Amino acid sequence: MANEIVREIPVNLFEINPENPRLIFDQEKLDRLLESVKERGILVPLNVFINDNKKYTIIDGERRYKVALQLGLTKLPVIINERPRSEDYVQDMFHIHNLREPWELVPTAIKLNQVIENFSKKQGHKPTERELNKLTGLTISEIRRCRLILTFPEKIQDLMLQDEAKTSKEKSIIGKDKLLTEDFFIEMAKNIISPLEKNNPRAFKEIGGSKKIFEAVIEKRKSGLIKNIVSLRPLSKCIRDRPIKGGQAIRSFVQNQNLSSEDLISKVGLVFDLYKFERNMNVFYGALDNIPKDLVAKDKENIVKILRKMKNSIEQKLKELR
Repeated sequence: MANEIVREIPVNLFEINPENPRLIFDQEKLDRLLESVKERGILVPLNVFINDNKKYTIIDGERRYKVALQLGLTKLPVIINERPRSEDYVQDMFHIHNLREPWELVPTAIKLNQVIENFSKKQGHKPTERELNKLTGLTISEIRRCRLILTFPEKIQDLMLQDEAKTSKEKSIIGKDKLLTEDFFIEMAKNIISPLEKNNPRAFKEIGGSKKIFEAVIEKRKSGLIKNIVSLRPLSKCIRDRPIKGGQAIRSFVQNQNLSSEDLISKVGLVFDLYKFERNMNVFYGALDNIPKDLVAKDKENIVKILRKMKNSIEQKLKELR
């Protein structure tokens, strides 16, 4: 049970938590936090425990600690917790950070794997998605995305981390159609790599496996030959229904550095489904109609961000279609 008494502890007695999954500290968010702390101080105490060195290891609050060092603060408010048991530690951190600033996807996947391993050793079997949901607070969709990422080569995971660490300005300079985002790699894996490996393993092996496919799509993305990653989603069904033709198309796509994602779609004979597009748009309209007017400020802010992103995408698509 945590001791809920708030204490003031000198900053020189804190130690960074080596188990903290937050590998990326967004500089823009740190700058905003710094301004807030400068004006109002540390409003939320840090959660810590006393370690073997008689110092205070941070469970929750490393961003506040970093900002405090920049501002030259000498003491920080803390709540001292009991030292976590090793088998429960990662699960506790999942729930703590879900209430704060969520971890980036790759660090989340890495720590989720640790939860899976701990559970398997203790229970003798791997946890189900529902069990992982209860253990970590992650949604089923988030769990599936994390598990998919764990199948990626380390090089790909590193590239995803690098992209996540970029500032908005850096991303703007690169251009959204050339970013190596987590969504880009997930779409490639779900719609090209996994279906081909499952339905035409011979073609998958001849092409060079996931490593060769990833290398090819990365270069194509950087050169602007893969712009609309969502447009590749029908490929997975095509590969399932026509694995030979799908394998031939993907082989050409990987081996010919000049072929675009539009060329790949053309090779497999995919056509635009207007009916499906209208149906999906009706779902979007329904989602808009269901937005309540009495939202809390944080939810309202998040919805505004999503809608602005959608607005920019729609305006871009209108320009392309004119």
